[in-house]
Amino acid sequence: MGEAFLLVWKFHEEDIKISQNKVYSLRNTPMVHNRCDTAVFSFLRILAKIHKLDKLLKYSSDKDIIE
Repeated sequence: MGEAFLLVWKFHEEDIKISQNKVYSLRNTPMVHNRCDTAVFSFLRILAKIHKLDKLLKYSSDKDIIE
């Protein structure tokens, strides 16, 4: 699985709701929103860096990789 990476953000236990049938959901709090926004921004920064690095951009024009 060479085209994948994993990022994990943990929530505090008090930010998680568990229903009687074991369905997990997040509470609607500023802290939860902030954590979610931070996760999205981190992902976008990673994508931006990947698309800017000359070393990685060389692979996108490599004939063998394109085929």
